[in-house]
Amino acid sequence: MRYLLLCLSLLLPACVGSGGGGDIAPEVTPAIGGIAEACGVRGRALGTPVSTFPEQGKARFTLYDTNPSSSGARVFHVTGFADKCPRAIQAGNVVFGAPSVYDVLRIAGGSSVSSLVDTTYASIKRRVCGVGPTTPCPGASIDELEARTLFVTVYPRLGGAPSATLLIDRGKIVAASGG
Repeated sequence: MRYLLLCLSLLLPACVGSGGGGDIAPEVTPAIGGIAEACGVRGRALGTPVSTFPEQGKARFTLYDTNPSSSGARVFHVTGFADKCPRAIQAGNVVFGAPSVYDVLRIAGGSSVSSLVDTTYASIKRRVCGVGPTTPCPGASIDELEARTLFVTVYPRLGGAPSATLLIDRGKIVAASGG
């Protein structure tokens, strides 16, 4: 776990600055739980589309699985970044999450703002919705927030605890936290 957090902390400055990690060739995969730019990966090489965000209306982000029949670690690709460059993530499972769901889980669960992702999201939510971290985003503001913000949760293996959460805002990775 410490190794993963170290990897994420080393990748985050590159993610925030350019929208992702280091560029990789299609045949290279990041370490489990790692993320890297995969600008050369296009078309069928991305894998099978398994999720879009938002789910309704025009999809902004698409999650691709290179081996959907596998339950082991494999490469997933996420498209929709501002720089038009897909990101490769090696994991057992990757899940998109909406801000409204994140709020329900955090607020209803009584979780406090504790990670870089939580703190960064609270700041974005305050600007867009005008509310604090323990208050749900109201009405039309949630639509605006969900049009620009996405959580990506990375699981090293199916059924396991998450190893990382990425926060994407306006097409760029703005925060990453382990666990």
